[in-house]
Amino acid sequence: METTLTEDQTLPPWVSKMDEHLDPLGDALSFIIKGHLLVEAALRDRLFEAGVSRTRLKDMTANLVIERAKELADTTLEQDQIWLAMFALNKLRNRVGHELETGDCAELLDQLFLTWPHDATSIHDPNMTMPINMSIGYLIAFSQLIVLSKVNP
Repeated sequence: METTLTEDQTLPPWVSKMDEHLDPLGDALSFIIKGHLLVEAALRDRLFEAGVSRTRLKDMTANLVIERAKELADTTLEQDQIWLAMFALNKLRNRVGHELETGDCAELLDQLFLTWPHDATSIHDPNMTMPINMSIGYLIAFSQLIVLSKVNP
């Protein structure tokens, strides 16, 4: 993934991480694993900025990180689908990373694809690479830009 800028533009740090870790010609499994890591890292950064201690963050599972960020986010009903997509990405990553099996992913793919029409049930379908990549990119950007309420010390 290569990004071109004019002289007066700078990239946010998360774009550099995407460039470094997500190969546009990569496979869906890589996108799911690496994309999930980038989303989780961004949410952990937002939670730290909101006042959650590094010690507490270290003990939180990815699912708890998403849940806590959702609790602290000033979200609207329109953003509910985004949170569903994050939980779907986490479940897909768990299937791939922990269970070494993906099985029927139709429901999770439905939740992950925010705006991309599809009819596949498998992440191994080569036609799924682009929609998975686009959806994860959207989730990474959302995770980087979301504003969370401060936690009570």
